[in-house]
Amino acid sequence: MKPSKVESSDPRLRNVHLRSIYREAEEYDVGPLLRKCITLSSLHNLLLGQDPFIPSWIAIDGDTKSPEFWIETLTEVSVRSNEYICAGAAPFHDLLEGRSQALCTSHALAHLRKNLNLDSQVNRTPNANGKRPRSDTNGPPLRSPQRTGSSPKSPEKPKLTLKKWLEICDGSRTIWKNIHAEWNQMIFVSKSAKIVSWDKLKGDWETQGLTLSLGYFTDITIKLARKCSSLIFELSKGRSSSNNTPPPSYIPLVRGLDDLWPAAKNTEFERCIQEVVHGNFRPQATAQLLGYILELARIIKGSTITVPRKSQQAELKKAEALCRRQARQLKEEQMEKDIKKREELCRQAEENFARDTLALDDERASVDMVSARLREAQAMCDERESALAAKEAFCADRENALAAKEASCAKRESASTVKEVSWAARNGTLAVKEASYEERHGTLAANEASYAERQRVLATKETSCTERRSRIEKAELGLRKKLETFEANQKLLLEGQRNANNGDDSHARDKAAMTKRETANMRREKNLTEREQRLDAQEKSLMSHRAWISQKGNAATDREKVCATKEAECRAREEALCEGQATVASERQELETQTSALRHNQALYQKAKEELKAREEVLCKGQATVASERQELETQRSALRDDEVLFQKAKEELKAREKTQHKERAAVVTERREVEVQKWALREDEVVYQKAKGELKAREEAQHQERAAIASERKRVDSQRSALKQDLTLHREGKKTMKANSEALAQERAAILCEQKNMAAAQKDFENKKSVLRAEQVAMSHNKQEVATAMKALESEKLSLGADLAALSREKEAAAAKKKALEIERLALGAEKVLYEKDKNEWKEKVRINLQQVQEMERSLSTW
Repeated sequence: MKPSKVESSDPRLRNVHLRSIYREAEEYDVGPLLRKCITLSSLHNLLLGQDPFIPSWIAIDGDTKSPEFWIETLTEVSVRSNEYICAGAAPFHDLLEGRSQALCTSHALAHLRKNLNLDSQVNRTPNANGKRPRSDTNGPPLRSPQRTGSSPKSPEKPKLTLKKWLEICDGSRTIWKNIHAEWNQMIFVSKSAKIVSWDKLKGDWETQGLTLSLGYFTDITIKLARKCSSLIFELSKGRSSSNNTPPPSYIPLVRGLDDLWPAAKNTEFERCIQEVVHGNFRPQATAQLLGYILELARIIKGSTITVPRKSQQAELKKAEALCRRQARQLKEEQMEKDIKKREELCRQAEENFARDTLALDDERASVDMVSARLREAQAMCDERESALAAKEAFCADRENALAAKEASCAKRESASTVKEVSWAARNGTLAVKEASYEERHGTLAANEASYAERQRVLATKETSCTERRSRIEKAELGLRKKLETFEANQKLLLEGQRNANNGDDSHARDKAAMTKRETANMRREKNLTEREQRLDAQEKSLMSHRAWISQKGNAATDREKVCATKEAECRAREEALCEGQATVASERQELETQTSALRHNQALYQKAKEELKAREEVLCKGQATVASERQELETQRSALRDDEVLFQKAKEELKAREKTQHKERAAVVTERREVEVQKWALREDEVVYQKAKGELKAREEAQHQERAAIASERKRVDSQRSALKQDLTLHREGKKTMKANSEALAQERAAILCEQKNMAAAQKDFENKKSVLRAEQVAMSHNKQEVATAMKALESEKLSLGADLAALSREKEAAAAKKKALEIERLALGAEKVLYEKDKNEWKEKVRINLQQVQEMERSLSTW
């Protein structure tokens, strides 16, 4: 059916508003709208889960991006719609959907062919609205209205536009009559436009048909988009996504494809669906989405992706039509077979109904069956009683195990008391160490005092040296003066003969010089006595240093004893850990026994569940038979009105059966309740098992912590041993320094003796003073070296004392860490006690629940 041509000479189109909107409809490219409508309908079927979600007139192996595919598809739609219109003898208004489809498809085909022809030619200039001018296929374009201002009687500016009409068709119109009513409502804006009634639509179809069809298809596409969006929202409610893996597809048909439809393709497919459904899509999105849907159809159908030639397309279409016909025939045959089967089933039901009239005599057998079931239930109750007895024995074993746990806790408490005693002993050793540290501190103070005294002595020595230098200088001056006097005396002796009177004066001068010498000798004797006192003080300090070294050796021996006690404590801890591992192994065995009991309970639960399922299946079968019998009775009411007596008898039989079924249902309900009670007990047992598992994990973690504490204690003992070794090396170095100091003191004594001899020689011979002074200078240099060595020894002693202080601080930190470990152990023991009490209470509750179950079983047995 060709699109209608709008002529300006038509009297119905003298209105400028209608003429402009009809011209816009002629120039409007309806191809994208039809493509979207076709794609959304296929998507809607796919989301609903329909098996043939693609229409039969779409080629599955076509390329949706090529215009030839759309030309073939739209021609197929146009042919089908024309055949439907020609074949149908319905009135005009009943065939409006086919007519509008044929009109829009022919219009879209004309635009597609024109665009294909224009691609090979030079591109023409577009119109003012962005559309290309139509070719001769749709007739000549309308005459453009006269420009405003050319004459005083120019037509008014059109108020009705195609865009406005398409906006009115927003998916809320359901039928063609509503579309026509909205069209009349819109053209009522133009005062000169004449409203056309629904009955006169056939006469106005050539002019209004394309415009109304565009609105109708716009309304359909918007409806389909809304339906698809609502389906997507409902289907994507339950799916969950994670950071690493993409969420599964919300389309049921896509989920079963697995590797045939990868996750990357699925995300692109869903993105394309969102673009098309929500309207903000690319021009190629519709073709891409239909391509994905066709690919899905190919995958589901099982055919490979092949592109046949143009010559083979007709044969393929014929083969597809044959396949569809065969499928329809097979479906019809299957339907006939199903009908036959149903008829046979109805006959069998009639026979069964006749047999059921005789089944009343078999109620005695059913009573016997019920009694047998009661016996079986009694046997089950006996088995449950035996199981309860086993559970009681298990509870008794558990109580014995709890008693053993209490004994182990008592042992642990005794071990903790032993540990506390050992910690008290450790605290005593720490107190001894602190006393030794105070003694060391006192010795340090004494050493510092001795060092200060030495510094004072050195200062006095330096002052004495300076005094000696000054004295030597004075002596040299005196000697020079004496030489001068000696020369003067010689001159005087030579002149004494001449001057006898001057001899007395020289004699007096000699006497004064002798007195000066005697005073100098007295001073030297005083200095020697002071040196002797200093040597005595140095000897005393050496004696005190030796006593300090002996104290240090005693402290080292004490440390070795403490290390030995620590090693013994570590061994005791290792033994305690072995005992704890043994207790853990026993507890694991107990848990294994508990798990075996739980598995036994689960097996019993499974058996009861299977029995319940069998009974439920029997009840379902009975209900199905009752339903079939009711249906048969309803169908036979019309045919068997004369046999009312027999019908009433059958009705009474049915009522009796329903009563028996109600009784069986009550029995099933009671059994279900018992099974739920058993389920609850099993859940409680599982909770207890999980708690025991957590306790085991906690105990294993505590053991790991104890092992780590033992390893840390071993490391600390090793560090203490290394510190003791360092102390021994320092002690040996101190001995070496003592030997060096003693040698230095011997040298000093020798130097003092040499100085005494030199002083004696000086007293004897005044002439050897210079040599004595030089020897004294050498002795002073030796003394300086000795002072430097003494300073170095003091610095080394300071370093050793600092190391001792660091070792003492480390020992204090280790003692604090051990105290913390003891506190942690105490807390762990308290937590174990709390867990033990919880276990006790839980077992008591279990015993109470088991007793309640036994009582309920007894009650149920009494009711049976």
